[in-house]
Amino acid sequence: MWKDTVKQLNDELELYKTLKCIQTDSMNKELLQLEKLAKMIGFNMHKPMRVEFLGEPGLDASGLKREWFHKISLDIFSSRNGFFVDLDNRKIWFPNDEQNKEKLTGNMDYYFIFGVIFGLSIFNCVNGTLPFPITFYKKLYEIPSSIRDFEDVYPQQYSYLISISKMSEEEFKQMDLRFEVNFFIEAVKNYNNNIHNKENFEKKIINKPISKTIELIENGSNISVNSQNKIQFIKHYMNYYLNLSIEKSFSKFSKGFKLVINDNIPFHLISHFEMYQMYNNGINYMKSSEQLMSKETDDLRYELIKTHEIDLLAAVTKYVNEGKVDYKNWSLNNSETIKWFWEIVKEQTDNDIKKNIKFESCFFFKLFLFITGNGNIPLCGISSLEFKISKINNPKDKNSSLFPIAHTCFNELCLYENYISKAHLLESLQTSIAHTNSAYGFR
Repeated sequence: MWKDTVKQLNDELELYKTLKCIQTDSMNKELLQLEKLAKMIGFNMHKPMRVEFLGEPGLDASGLKREWFHKISLDIFSSRNGFFVDLDNRKIWFPNDEQNKEKLTGNMDYYFIFGVIFGLSIFNCVNGTLPFPITFYKKLYEIPSSIRDFEDVYPQQYSYLISISKMSEEEFKQMDLRFEVNFFIEAVKNYNNNIHNKENFEKKIINKPISKTIELIENGSNISVNSQNKIQFIKHYMNYYLNLSIEKSFSKFSKGFKLVINDNIPFHLISHFEMYQMYNNGINYMKSSEQLMSKETDDLRYELIKTHEIDLLAAVTKYVNEGKVDYKNWSLNNSETIKWFWEIVKEQTDNDIKKNIKFESCFFFKLFLFITGNGNIPLCGISSLEFKISKINNPKDKNSSLFPIAHTCFNELCLYENYISKAHLLESLQTSIAHTNSAYGFR
């Protein structure tokens, strides 16, 4: 009793919660550490989070935290691990619960943990890499889905429903459709839910899939679809795919998310459009058809890094010379190197927008992944970054490489005082960016 009281008191007095991690490039090892994260879920989730990489001297001034969220999001929300499936539009979605029973019935409540991680990323103002469609956010907000949402997630089934809506009574009789859905499930053998088994995620697929039929309404297999009830069929069909077919996995995810972003947090004050901007690389639904047909990219995040936003970030950046903020000798106004740097950022970003480059492949994303550990846009905009550029004195050997250095713990980019030209600085930046290492995982 006394020990529990002391533990509770210490938890209340602690300003931060620290997650200790190790470097790893193995997803299986990271999943093993979900058990440790699960044990932490009992603590007060509404405290700023810090990350510590064991064996490394780095101090988390938000950089390590961002780096951890970025890496774990890439791993967890990748379709290659079987927890999510790829969509045709480069997004991901939840697998059908009927096809996902192994992961839903194991000892670890994976989707609940994933929801907690997503909630923590928002609470700590960190963007993960979560390529969900807008329908996902509408479901989190309990906003009814539309047929456009259905098209975004299930384009083939959408075309099927459109064809049904146009069918004549004679065509319905020929098709003999019923209030049911049919699909195939890949039969899995030798699947072990014990995550300590190194072959846990190597599925052994039986060649012949299993057919499955689900009734959309009671006695649906005996009710024919016709001109009078086709709209009812379409609604039930959409509801099954968007809601009922993923009800177990999504409800677990949502429960974990709302454990962090609950009624005590202004969850409903977070604009769902803003969340979509920050976390997705999808189509801008607010654009006109003419704009959608243009060559300009539809990735909403590009709207947040246009020239005036980059100029604002340049204006609020700290310029550090030998450990001190020095606006006389090392700033946007009097350093050619700094002027070149910001010109490069704007020029490369403009080129990427014109070429319709995927955001995760653009120069800005890769540059800020190198500097901060996470290339996504902060929830409050890029000007909210506590960004600084420090000066490094040029070496005496003029043939030395002048590659920029980054300290992700402090959002710090270190540039040499002088470069031969802007092209030389760009080449040096690109070389440093190409050698970015983000192989971190749980402990």
